[in-house]
Amino acid sequence: MNGVDPTGEAPFQIKPLVGEVPAGAADHLNYQMGLNLDSVPSGTATIN
Repeated sequence: MNGVDPTGEAPFQIKPLVGEVPAGAADHLNYQMGLNLDSVPSGTATIN
């Protein structure tokens, strides 16, 4: 496509997991992430 990224200008257009990391987050500490299926491509196929 003439050197144009089809996923868009921003990195990581597909984000299956999202979450907030607080400012001053501690090292080696787990932070909760949520499932985000809104950014995952989907579709249907019909075979005739």
